[in-house]
Amino acid sequence: MSDMFNFNKICNLIERGKQLGRSFYFERNGDSVWTSVAIQKHQNVYYIQVLEIYESDMASEEFIRDEIKEFASLQESLEFITENTQVNRTLGWRFTD
Repeated sequence: MSDMFNFNKICNLIERGKQLGRSFYFERNGDSVWTSVAIQKHQNVYYIQVLEIYESDMASEEFIRDEIKEFASLQESLEFITENTQVNRTLGWRFTD
């Protein structure tokens, strides 16, 4: 796990309404995929935004994923990030057991 990753600090920032996110790339079928994953709590709703695009499609802005999900709890939103994005596989961040 990265030294920069402090789970409790991240949770506290999210609970206070701070928008947090990471942008990074990973390989899929020999192509580079750029992704951004962000989370923010607003009016007791947790919003997750996920963007994914092949590097070769950046000029045309043809996204593989461009979605915003809403969750009632921080735990649900973190489970979604862990199970449905590359955050834990690429960055080594785990939000669930």
